[in-house]
Amino acid sequence: MKSYGRNHFHTALQILFDLTDLFAQKRMKEIYKLKGYSDDWIEKRVRGISIRDKLTDEWDKRGTKTKKEYSILTAAKEMDLHMRR
Repeated sequence: MKSYGRNHFHTALQILFDLTDLFAQKRMKEIYKLKGYSDDWIEKRVRGISIRDKLTDEWDKRGTKTKKEYSILTAAKEMDLHMRR
C-alpha cells in the first residue's frame, strides 16, 4: 500500500473540515429560510458570522487566551461600532 505522508493526510483532513463547514452553513441557511427569514437577512447573518470568526482568529494570533480577554475585546468592538453610528 502506498504511503502519501503527513502532508496528504493534513490536506485530506482540511478538505473534510471545509466540506463539513459548507454542509453546516447550507443547513443553517435552510433552517433560517424555514423560519421565514429573508434571503438578504440570511446572507447578512452568514457574513457577520464569517467576519466574527476572522476577527477572533486574529485575536488568537495576537495572544488572546481567556474568556475575560475576549469579553473585553468584544465590548470594545461593540462600543466602537456604536460610536460610529
